[in-house]
Amino acid sequence: MQDDEVVARGMLPSGEDWQLTATVRPDNVMTMLSITRQGTSVFGGGMGGPALAENQSLNLYWGSEGDVFGIVVRAAESVAHLTVTVGSAEPTELRLHPVPHCPGVNVAAFGLKMDRREEISLSARDRNGHVLETRSSPVAPPAPPAGTTGGGWLAE
Repeated sequence: MQDDEVVARGMLPSGEDWQLTATVRPDNVMTMLSITRQGTSVFGGGMGGPALAENQSLNLYWGSEGDVFGIVVRAAESVAHLTVTVGSAEPTELRLHPVPHCPGVNVAAFGLKMDRREEISLSARDRNGHVLETRSSPVAPPAPPAGTTGGGWLAE
């Protein structure tokens, strides 16, 4: 049985700290993204269950809290490249991290402070560049609290 292990951490360009953790148990893998602003939690989300759903190369969690949108992706080892596109911006390559104590499964996270409606697209490719899977979701965050401005993303 394993405790929470930090897989990756960093800071959004908009100043929020983020941390991606994994907890592996024989019948359950938990991968969670936490984002804090000035020491206060502004986003927490992720998924549990099997490391990967049967016959799928990706397991996804999409969610939002306030003005923050987050994605946690678990990917099969066949996924060599994972990119995310927000609206009409250039695609951003997400860094895949191995899930500790869970061979053949990698995890990535994406966080974004949003102030307008955007479509988020995710594309998984193999080592030869062939598309394995794509997913997209329109995102409409609630109006940001008074006195805040948007901007900033996480791609680690």
